[in-house]
Amino acid sequence: MTWRKIRNLTLLAAALACLWLSACSSGNKANQVVVNVTGQFSVMVPTQSQTITAIVTGATDVSSAFDCSYTTTPNPTTTTPSPKPSASAECSSANGAVGTLSNIQNTSTTAASTATFTAPQTFPDQTKLPNVTVTITATANADKKKTGKFTVNFDSGIRIAIIPATATLATGETQLFLVKDLSGNIVPPDQLTWGVTFEVTAKIDSVSCGTATNSCGSIDKTGLYTAPAAVPTASSATTPAQNAAGIVTVFAFSNVDNARIAQAAVTIVKAGDIAFSGISPSIAPQGALQQDIFLAATNATSQLGVTLSGTGGNVTVDQSQIKVFFAPGSNSSSIGARVRLNSAQLATAGHFTVQVTTSNPSVNVTGGPFPLDIVPVRPTIVSSTPDNFQESSLGQTGGVPFVSDGGFFGPIGAPTVAASINGRALLANSSGSPTPTARRLTGFLPPPSGTAPNAGLFPLSIKYSISPIPPPGLLATTAYTNIAIVPDYGGSNAPTALSPVTFPASSAPSAIALDPVLGYAVVALAGLNTSGSNTNTQNNVQFLNLAGGTPALATAASSGGNVATGVAVDDQLHVAAIVNYGSRTLSVLSIPAGTVLGTVDLSGVIPPPVPANPSFVEPFPYSVGIDPFSHRAVVAFASTNVGLI
Repeated sequence: MTWRKIRNLTLLAAALACLWLSACSSGNKANQVVVNVTGQFSVMVPTQSQTITAIVTGATDVSSAFDCSYTTTPNPTTTTPSPKPSASAECSSANGAVGTLSNIQNTSTTAASTATFTAPQTFPDQTKLPNVTVTITATANADKKKTGKFTVNFDSGIRIAIIPATATLATGETQLFLVKDLSGNIVPPDQLTWGVTFEVTAKIDSVSCGTATNSCGSIDKTGLYTAPAAVPTASSATTPAQNAAGIVTVFAFSNVDNARIAQAAVTIVKAGDIAFSGISPSIAPQGALQQDIFLAATNATSQLGVTLSGTGGNVTVDQSQIKVFFAPGSNSSSIGARVRLNSAQLATAGHFTVQVTTSNPSVNVTGGPFPLDIVPVRPTIVSSTPDNFQESSLGQTGGVPFVSDGGFFGPIGAPTVAASINGRALLANSSGSPTPTARRLTGFLPPPSGTAPNAGLFPLSIKYSISPIPPPGLLATTAYTNIAIVPDYGGSNAPTALSPVTFPASSAPSAIALDPVLGYAVVALAGLNTSGSNTNTQNNVQFLNLAGGTPALATAASSGGNVATGVAVDDQLHVAAIVNYGSRTLSVLSIPAGTVLGTVDLSGVIPPPVPANPSFVEPFPYSVGIDPFSHRAVVAFASTNVGLI
């Protein structure tokens, strides 16, 4: 055997071996067992349950065995910003504190195995089981080396926020902080842990600055914060991020879930007397949702009080409506405060005075009071929805309410405006309807009117309604938009048969035209003629009065010609053109008197043929139409295709 043959045989054997190995490898890959574990929720709240499903592919036996384990991870701290999870432990060892796996269904080899995981009855104790992660593992019975995992974390459902979120206090002053949950309920103090720190972002282990030489004040277990005796300097620490000098962070976290933490920023300033020197603006609109008033009051703090005095008595502004301001780039002493008056405080027009006070007995207030005028304003309309209604919704207090958005409507429960459609007041809201506000009015359409039209395009008006009307200085008191009421022909406005109009015997009505401006119809009566004469003396034109929606006979007149076959109306000039077929004339009558204003002879308008044809017959006019803008008429003839204008 030559070397060349040996080489070729070797290469062929190697190729066959590669093909065989490739086929085996491909077959193994196609039959690989894979386990996928799915669930409905990756984050669960206490007592919640879900079904866990293990889907096995690549094997005839698709059943699985389930296992439940958990790990805990401490919260990040300054010294350990990225803590590591604990060693894994069986869920059963926690006696239900991390949830339970039950109802395992894995006896069938042809159906996917399932189990039920139930979250613990209460959120895991964060002092013993911080940041629990549960891992549910499914192991394929067809191949014990093949597993799939599904992880679950827990959420206590607790969310908290501190109020106020910011405060400015003079040295030695106090401020009570409260904590609210998502529902706006005050969280009891025994469910919270309070602290104060120089750190910008507070953590449960933030370094307290309440007892240091550079004190930042103190806070007790009720949330009462006491500012230090001196303005604190900036912290010497570099990490984590620290507040600027004079600013401290008050924080609270939930004892149930210490991952839920809220904080407020407090600016400490040196105590000083308050100099109140003015307000801006000095005019506010009545009925508005809110109005910001700036108080020029140096050294103002969160202990500032604001009183509004008028003819109706004194109104004390709530502390949450006041925000202290500093000059840009400074926090050493305030330059004033913003007061945000609400809709209830803007409900009554009149002359008021504004005065500031302080609850700090060691601080004096100089200056004030200053005048503030709350003045009536014209309401505004931005939009209304729906912009059309079916006529059947008139007077109904169910279904979709009418909503108008705009402004200066007055406070909840005491609007300063009244809304009406086509002069009729909206119906009041039902118990389940939205409550009107300073920017939104709601209601239902008024009931149908017995005399006025109920369908059409009508004005929606929102009018200032506080006596006296109009108030002094307010010229325009009403805002308008349109709303469409669609006729309900199949229900509340179903068509009804009208009483028929009776014409003289043998009158043979042949045409009708309307004058919509005057509300009259003109009827041509082709059967009323004078036999043997080209001049008709019978009343072959009948006028109908359409006022009130019921036709009634009015004037009867003669066109002066026989066989009236056509009629047209010029509703600008209020005249009717009558075609007299038998007399070959066109008569013009006034509406509604029926006076003949003129007659046009149409017998010779179509010239005879040239040369003369003994069989030629002059054509007969049959119909007429009028353009009321150009006041031109078109006459059609019965025996020719020639028309006359």
